[in-house]
This record gives sequence, structure tokens and C-alpha cells, in this order.
Amino acid sequence: MFDRSTHHDAGGPFEPDTILATQFFGRLRSSERSGERRLMVAVLEEGVLTYLKYAHITDPKGRALFEEAKAWIESSDNDLMAFETLCHAVGLEPDYIRRGLRARARPPERATAAARIEVVEQRRRASGE
Repeated sequence: MFDRSTHHDAGGPFEPDTILATQFFGRLRSSERSGERRLMVAVLEEGVLTYLKYAHITDPKGRALFEEAKAWIESSDNDLMAFETLCHAVGLEPDYIRRGLRARARPPERATAAARIEVVEQRRRASGE
């Protein structure tokens, strides 16, 4: 049985852990040995941080930066510096990263509702409903 007393408003066991992009990429960078790999991580980090920073910006310059980062992230190109290529090279699953970024790019009220729906669906699956 689930003991709620140990999860003080933490969202329960079905809530994803929250990690900042800088913490995530810092972990990738910490194990770097080659200059090429450091460059790949830096390009991924810049694209992801640009996407997150400008996701909710309405001014034309900010929207253009967001749209450019979004197009790069959503692309299925296999070029040398394409999102998918870089993800695979550093051991990340591109579709998983995309899903997380899309969830973060939703307006806050919609993201919260989507997270609640996800938790309810996970609980139903876990209970066999």
C-alpha cells in the first residue's frame, strides 16, 4: 500500500523528477573526454536552452529564435549536427527529449492539466482499470 505520509506534497510516486537543463547538460559534460563530444553536448545544450527560454515569448525576435530551435529539434535529419545525430552520439533518446520539451513548451495552465491527466492515466493502468 502507498504511504502518503512520506510524500509531503511532492506529487506522489508518479510525478517525474525535475531537473534543470543546466544540471542535465552539466552531467553530460562532466564525463567528456574528447573535444568533439564536448562540442556535441554544447550544440545540444544551446538548442534546448533556446527552445526553453523562448517557448513562451511573444516578441517577433524571440518567436523566431524559438521557431528555429523547434524546427531543429523536431527535424528528423541525419546530418552531422542534426538533433537526432547529436542525441544518439551522446547516448540520449531524441524522441524522449522531444516529448519532454513539448510538455515544457505548453502554456503553464495546459501543462499542469496534462500532467494531472497523465498521473490519473498512470494510476488507472497501475490498478488494472
